Amino acid sequence: MHPEPPKPVALVTGGSRGIGRAIVEGLAQEGWQVYFCSQTADSADSASRELAETFPETIKGRACDVGQQREVDDLVAWVGSEAGRIDCLVNNAGIGHFGPVDEISGEAWRQLIRTNLNGSFYATRAVTPWMKSQGSGWIINIASLAGKNPFAGGAAYNASKFGLVGLSEASMLDLRPFGIRVAAILPGSVQTEFSHPKPGASDDWKLAPEDVARTVLDLLHHGSRSLPSLVEIRPSNPPKRERKAWVLGPRQLTLFCWRFLRVVRRGTASATQTMTDWPPPRLVIAPRLLFSIKVLAPRSTRRPLSNHPNVPLASERPWGL
Repeated sequence: MHPEPPKPVALVTGGSRGIGRAIVEGLAQEGWQVYFCSQTADSADSASRELAETFPETIKGRACDVGQQREVDDLVAWVGSEAGRIDCLVNNAGIGHFGPVDEISGEAWRQLIRTNLNGSFYATRAVTPWMKSQGSGWIINIASLAGKNPFAGGAAYNASKFGLVGLSEASMLDLRPFGIRVAAILPGSVQTEFSHPKPGASDDWKLAPEDVARTVLDLLHHGSRSLPSLVEIRPSNPPKRERKAWVLGPRQLTLFCWRFLRVVRRGTASATQTMTDWPPPRLVIAPRLLFSIKVLAPRSTRRPLSNHPNVPLASERPWGL
């Protein structure tokens, strides 16, 4: 009778709640030995007790500030000494500070970059020797669509997630020859503490943390011949955006009429023909006309064209759908 093979070992940062908690539970259900960290000892202990009721002896957690390299090194050494190997690292720990770039404090900026970007680098760097010695391993970075789509008020958060995507892609190229696969998951709007629903509005349309956890598990089950290094996931049915009508003042209306006639005259054989024959025979000037109307619109109502009418502007959603 052959002994049972040891359980694969995973480390999840920021695993006490939200997306991280869902990933921890999903891995445990799949038969993994899971270690996680949380920023404070209270949150780590509380989550460990709750998870132990369902997964006894399968999940262990401890406090770790991922923005401190020494604490991350100690965390990885603890996992390695207890389990003897590390098969998967999920860099999930993250925070958010939002506001105009000139209103974000230097301390808030440093704290966000230290947690969202530096923490992922420290953990990746610490687990790599273990995975190289094994000849295999997965490093999965939980990024965001904010890593590809900037939005107003997101200067600090965008910078951290753009950086995380770059770190993930470059690490993938560095570590792929050693059998270590690196991927980044870019979720859209998720029902977590980062969500900012309007009062009375439902956020049922958003992704659930379990959707992101499912994507992590799908990557771990992916065949060895190919590597999905960037995975974007979005809500399948976001709410429709209400269209707002433009309201032009007297001066703007006068300018609009003047520009309208000017553009029409340029696009027809003569001004007389333009005013008598309607529609004009050369209405191919529509793009120029739309540009003129756009210039006249008040700044607060300007809206770039969207690829899909149901997708709101980046400035009007937390970090992309």
